Amino acid sequence: MLLNMPVNKEGRIHPIDSARIIAFHNQITSELKHNLAQKASIKASQTRAKAFAPAMLTDGNYDTYWSVADDCKEPSLTINFRGKTSINRLMLQEYIPLGQRVQQFVVTYKQGNEWLPIKLNEETSTIGYKRLLRFKAISTQALRISFKASRGPVCISEIGAYYAPNAQESYVELTVNGMSARCCVRQVRQLLAGIPDITRTDITLDSGRIVVYGRHLPLEQIREVLTAAGYEVAI
Repeated sequence: MLLNMPVNKEGRIHPIDSARIIAFHNQITSELKHNLAQKASIKASQTRAKAFAPAMLTDGNYDTYWSVADDCKEPSLTINFRGKTSINRLMLQEYIPLGQRVQQFVVTYKQGNEWLPIKLNEETSTIGYKRLLRFKAISTQALRISFKASRGPVCISEIGAYYAPNAQESYVELTVNGMSARCCVRQVRQLLAGIPDITRTDITLDSGRIVVYGRHLPLEQIREVLTAAGYEVAI
C-alpha cells in the first residue's frame, strides 16, 4: 500500500493527514479484531507433514505455515465454522521467505449443499505477504479456498475470516447493453470517471458490480451518464 503522504516545510506530516491515517488504522484494527477462523475447524485437502498442518494457519506465528507435497496439484483449505457465521473479510498470508508462489485461487462458501463463489470486486490471483479480500457480507457454515495455480507447493502462514458490521462499501448491480459491467469494464469506467467529483480510484468494476468505497454513488447519475453515451442500462 502506497499512502503517499507528503511532509510540510518543517518536515512533518500535516495534522489533518496524521489524524486521517490514525483513524484509518483504527478502522482496520477494529474490523480485524476477531479472527473467526481461530474458533473454526480448518481442513486441508493435503498436508506435507505434521509440521505443516492446518493448525499452523491460526497460531499467530509467521514462521510456521501450512504446505503440501511437491507433486500436489490444486490443493484447498476448508474452514468449517461452528454454525452459520457472517463474514465480509478474508485475510490470506504467504510465507514470503520461500517466495511468492500463489498465482491463482478461488474462494467459495457453502450454502446448503452447494458451494457458491464469493462475488469479489478484484481478481484472485497473487497473495504475497498479505492479501485482504473485502466483499458483501455472507452468512455461511463454511468457506473454501482452492489454489488453482502456483509456483511450487503453496506455503500459507496465516489465514483469517472477519465480519466488519460497519463496512462502508456500497454494492450496486449493473448491466450495460445486456452485459455485465465486466464485459465492457474499460468503457464504463471511463464514463463514470467523468462524473463530477468521482475519480477513477473511487470506482472498481467487477462481476457485474459497481463498487464505490466510502460513499454511495447515486444510481440516477450512473444511469444518466451511461444512457447519454448510448448504453442501455439496467440497475
